[in-house]
Amino acid sequence: MIKKFLLKKQDTELVRYSPTRYPNEGQSAFCDIDYVGNFDEVISSFNSPDEVDTKLKPADISFYCFMISDKNKTFEYKLFRRTTKFKKLSTGNILAAFFSGNELCKLSQDFFGVDGYIDLICDNKTIYIFNNISLERIFKLKEQFTSKATEALDIIEKAHGIANFEEFKDDCLSDSRIHKTLCKILGNIPDLDKAFENFNNIKIAIDKFDLDIEVDDENKQLIYERKKQRKYILHIINDAYCQSIIKGRDILNED
Repeated sequence: MIKKFLLKKQDTELVRYSPTRYPNEGQSAFCDIDYVGNFDEVISSFNSPDEVDTKLKPADISFYCFMISDKNKTFEYKLFRRTTKFKKLSTGNILAAFFSGNELCKLSQDFFGVDGYIDLICDNKTIYIFNNISLERIFKLKEQFTSKATEALDIIEKAHGIANFEEFKDDCLSDSRIHKTLCKILGNIPDLDKAFENFNNIKIAIDKFDLDIEVDDENKQLIYERKKQRKYILHIINDAYCQSIIKGRDILNED
């Protein structure tokens, strides 16, 4: 089953993973293993079979992994899949029943299924991603997004470009979607501390795109007043308001 799934993916176009958008149809994402902060920790957890908790319930297992290699380990691939939990396989009180010889065996406990799909494939350098959510859940990227968001906000604060910054910061940190946006900005903008230096151009963008933001000309700051403004300010920081070269159209570039 897994082979059939992988054959369907062999001609997939690869695009770099983005925490803020999913690949288009016919595309799959990839990222370097270094992008995942706890990759080695997750892999090392497979290397202690003597410490396996045999009392684990299926509901406690969030993913499984197949490791494929040759005898000399000249290559090794790790195939990850989030677990599929089957709480009920029938409408009655019996979850499932199978014959063992002539005896009908009743299964009354929860269990999880192994299917023919794969969410992630890893070699020693790259993670190939067929399910973005699985990458985030298996490698606990939520914590990483929060940490990176805080790091980005600390840099933005030092740029002194936003009035009422503490309110802006609190509103950003209260929204996990904004965490991903800030994580992406931190990776894309090497001079984040200079985000507000071209303040006249920022005012032009606010006017052209009719953004609901007031400015403090004297202090060269954007005045943050409400949550709706977070996306506009983050677009400004990300230099996302552009003009096309050929037709001179105003464009919001969210890549």
